[in-house]
Amino acid sequence: MSQKYNVEYPLALAIIHIKSSFNPMAVSYIPAYGLMQIVPQTAGRDVTKNLFGKPMILTPSYLFNKKNNINIGTGYFISCIVL
Repeated sequence: MSQKYNVEYPLALAIIHIKSSFNPMAVSYIPAYGLMQIVPQTAGRDVTKNLFGKPMILTPSYLFNKKNNINIGTGYFISCIVL
């Protein structure tokens, strides 16, 4: 995903380390889910509009999938920088 979004690999790892300590099943009190701690109703909805063409509320099971979570999280990170 770091190549797909042109994000330095160490930066992506640092975000994952800070957000979840590399725990793919992490859940915060917010609740945010997975490695990059995605909140479905906010970040998840915003980034799915950009990535999939329509806003969607992602399920915890979708966000516990490592590949899905890193895709959504990295896409959201890039969208925040571009804004």
